[in-house]
Amino acid sequence: MHVGTKFRIIYSYSYPVGAYDGAMNEQGQRHGYGVMKYTNGDVYEGMWETDKKHGLGKQIHRNGDIYEGEFVHGRKHGKGK
Repeated sequence: MHVGTKFRIIYSYSYPVGAYDGAMNEQGQRHGYGVMKYTNGDVYEGMWETDKKHGLGKQIHRNGDIYEGEFVHGRKHGKGK
């Protein structure tokens, strides 16, 4: 958590690509821990920073593939588990 940044919890926020449950910053961006359920069946559970996957997270693809590990600025970073 960033010092001096205020957070609020949105229990359900709909985007054109899916639904998000989790923390958001004052600008209405996904920021902190949250779960995004995409309309294509994928699910991301983990940390967000200014509306991008950033930090530890788990991406479950609709085909059953799973990436669990580090995300940086919205992209998988490293091999993960």
